[in-house]
Amino acid sequence: MANTQSIQFFLKSEKNEKEILNFLGSKIGFLVESTDIEVPDSVGFAQISSHTQGFEQSILVTWPHGVELALAPDAMIKFMAARLDVAVLLEPNIDGDAWLLAQPDGSVKSTNVRYLDDGIDLSNIQQHP
Repeated sequence: MANTQSIQFFLKSEKNEKEILNFLGSKIGFLVESTDIEVPDSVGFAQISSHTQGFEQSILVTWPHGVELALAPDAMIKFMAARLDVAVLLEPNIDGDAWLLAQPDGSVKSTNVRYLDDGIDLSNIQQHP
């Protein structure tokens, strides 16, 4: 894993996999494919999973170390929430930042989460600076 980087985020409702991959490819600076959808010249890989509780879909994007994102993850989820019209929850990075929740209206808030049997959901929400 030392040769890769990753981000993980969750969508409140499931979205079309191709739409997610198209969004990622247009915003993060490199193309991304998944198990079900091959993308020629892709650099990244998205593991997309469905959940029965809380946020319905999780996306784990991995890419080679040394390849930089064109957008910071918090900016990426803000655009994604608006474009896909869905609440997007960003997992904190290794440094321990708070979970961030982006809404389709452009707002981004810090939040706590609770882990469910098959998913994740919000615990409480605070305003993000």
